Amino acid sequence: MQAAGVYHGAHLFRRRAMSLRPLPHSAALNLYRLFWLRIVAIIGQTLAVGVVHSGLRMTLPIAELLTTIGVLIFLNGLTWARLQFAGERFPVADGELFAQLLVDVGALSVLLYFSGGATNPFIMLFLLPLTIAAATLPVRYTWALTALSIAAYSLLQFYYRPIPDFMHEHNGQDMHLLGMWFAFVIIACLMAHYVARMAETLRERQRRLSAAREDSLRNEQIVGLATLAAGAAHELGTPLSTIAVVAGELEHDLRGHEAALPTGLLDDVRLLKGQIEQCRQILRKLSAAAGDARAEGGRGVPLDKALLQIIEEWRLVRPRAQADYQLLGRGPAPRVVLDATFAQAVQNILNNAADVSPLDIAVRAQYDPRELSIEVADRGPGLTAEMLARAGQPFVSTKKGKGFGIGIFLANATLERYGGKVSFENREGGGAQVTIRLPLSAVQVME
Repeated sequence: MQAAGVYHGAHLFRRRAMSLRPLPHSAALNLYRLFWLRIVAIIGQTLAVGVVHSGLRMTLPIAELLTTIGVLIFLNGLTWARLQFAGERFPVADGELFAQLLVDVGALSVLLYFSGGATNPFIMLFLLPLTIAAATLPVRYTWALTALSIAAYSLLQFYYRPIPDFMHEHNGQDMHLLGMWFAFVIIACLMAHYVARMAETLRERQRRLSAAREDSLRNEQIVGLATLAAGAAHELGTPLSTIAVVAGELEHDLRGHEAALPTGLLDDVRLLKGQIEQCRQILRKLSAAAGDARAEGGRGVPLDKALLQIIEEWRLVRPRAQADYQLLGRGPAPRVVLDATFAQAVQNILNNAADVSPLDIAVRAQYDPRELSIEVADRGPGLTAEMLARAGQPFVSTKKGKGFGIGIFLANATLERYGGKVSFENREGGGAQVTIRLPLSAVQVME
């Protein structure tokens, strides 16, 4: 059964790798943050113009300043509309983010031109788009924006509209120092917030890339196992056919001589025939496993019947194992579609429990509107601390040299595809417990 699970796992993980959506481009997120940062800038610029013009009674070209701020508001509205269409089909490129920063530099230059040029303490705000560019854009864009900002600053040294009577009527030196302090506080806070968020975006992207690399490595391992399984299936076909013929002849020879045979011998032979047929069925499934294992778009079956079918199929393979099965949940059992890989994952865990505790296995399934959990508990020797730490890794077996170490690995990989996880723990009084948890929405059929 592990061979069939290997093949199904490789097939479905290949589909998953082909259908994986690319990691979202951070330029879209950066543009979204620039949109909100520009809102803060617009509010600050409007307040500054109002305070200087009305509060300090300084003469300013109000029409030009408010027109520039109005243009920024309009462009920011276009940016919001653009963000609604950002996605795989219309991705935000680095060049687009660079153009947005150019707009901010141009608008700031115009505002400073009408409010004292380089003598305005808010001239330091040129540093903010430069910081954003350095944190988010390629080097060529950063240097281009730097050159343009230096050019704008240099021109504002000579070309600007001065604020009339500023130095004489308002203790200009103190006001200038206060304005520089205020500008520094604004820039420091905005830079700290924005750069911290950018750094978090980069860290999250690195985490996702690392997870994608781990998934790719695991998929390669599964594909390698599938290749080995296909070869083993081809090689096992002949000896299994031979054993089936011999077992059939043995049963034929023993039939009618039950009284002279040891007790249960004929039943053992029939059991042997049944197990051989199960092996041959598994190999047929492995050879014919083309297409999807899951019935896409199917109506599904109630959860209680689906789980019971998995348990019954397992009992055909392990007829001498005894498992106490219980299903708990609130309300009627939801309808679900459980594919062959899910059944294989659960049965692999049941097989591990039967190997160490065939006569004392407890299976408890429980569901609520959000989650399905399945607990498989045994009364075997339990797991060592090392096994608890490494359980679920490929080629790590809990059977002390008697297993291949791929059953739990495949089960864990399959359940992660559903958004679930497998956890391991030792039971009080001896034994181990394996718990499967997955979102019910991953298997539920919506009526």
